[in-house]
Amino acid sequence: MTGAENAIELTVEKIVYSGKGLARYEGLVVFIPDVLPGERVLAEIVARHKRHADARLIRVLDASPERIVPCCPLYEICPGCVYQHACYGEEIRIKQDQLVNFLERTAAWQNSVVVAKPLPSPLEIGYRNKIVLHTRAAANGVPAVGYIGRDNQTLLDIAACPLALPAINQRLAELRSESAFMNTLPDGEDLTLRHTIEDGTLIWFGERSSGKERLTEQSPWGPMRVPRRGFFQVNPALIAALTEGLQAALSVIKPNTVVDLYCGSGLLSLAAGHAGAIRIVGIDIEQRAIRFARANARKLGKGEHVFVAGRVLDQLPHILKDIDQTRTALIADPPRRGMESPILDLIGVSALPTLLYVSCAADTLARDLNRLATFGFRLRSIRLFDMFPRTPYFESLAVLTR
Repeated sequence: MTGAENAIELTVEKIVYSGKGLARYEGLVVFIPDVLPGERVLAEIVARHKRHADARLIRVLDASPERIVPCCPLYEICPGCVYQHACYGEEIRIKQDQLVNFLERTAAWQNSVVVAKPLPSPLEIGYRNKIVLHTRAAANGVPAVGYIGRDNQTLLDIAACPLALPAINQRLAELRSESAFMNTLPDGEDLTLRHTIEDGTLIWFGERSSGKERLTEQSPWGPMRVPRRGFFQVNPALIAALTEGLQAALSVIKPNTVVDLYCGSGLLSLAAGHAGAIRIVGIDIEQRAIRFARANARKLGKGEHVFVAGRVLDQLPHILKDIDQTRTALIADPPRRGMESPILDLIGVSALPTLLYVSCAADTLARDLNRLATFGFRLRSIRLFDMFPRTPYFESLAVLTR
């Protein structure tokens, strides 16, 4: 990095949820990428806002002992990774601090909350079973396949992604070597590469796909069927740990019934059955996922499984009418945007005593816990599972009771 006329010296206080460092300059909060806590850096402010400013890093003056050399040559211009400059232990510590800081500001927090030791991923890189790239057609210049850069405009042509499974990178290299493939790329399209042990690496553009629609993923209870374009955890190495954490919580609660919101192909429903629940009811909006969930339960499940296709907000009221709510545990594994406010209200006015909230977004988790706290829910325990090393994100399992 080069110097700048408007360079300022900053000391990084902490790393916020986006992965950027927080510093202060003349009463202004300044956010800087690619830094670590305690570092003294030279930076240049590139954008001023009402309450904060954004800066770019020019040079690290005093480096943290936890700083390492990033493994990706595109690290400074690709937005996917934000922690490649940190040793992995420091990344875990930063993420744990972020999670606790979010939760301590919620009404659901209490001094007796058990914050478990975070669980790192066995693999820091080379773990993702799915990546989505973007394309540029040859007609618009040199054909390219890659990610959109930090400027939200530039298409970064990539030879490989360090986060992807080696099999995915191998398939990408094969595609890039095929002139017929590169010269016929559609323009501005998504290209998905998805890998499973049984199916190998599949590719498709946008929503169009041909061939195999049913994939096989591994679970602690045997092979599961999942839709080709459906949701499944992108880091297979932590699936067993997450389901074991869920089962451990259920073994203490001992519910008769478990209702699994956003159940997908039934992974957490299967965990509930194997933890001793007598009846498991799953809800998901995706019809294909529900079909696979039913098949997975017939083959791998324990207990009575019922799966319903539809919106959670539409289906949950009917389900709650037919169960003993006081002996029911609720599992919620929503998308990154969290749960809709009407769903939280529905849970709140119910008699459900327990909620196991699996979240991939600490900010929306904290927002939802604040809402649930108005109905008497309190956080009892939480654990971080680092499903997404080197990125800003992580998974967590929160246990709430009235």
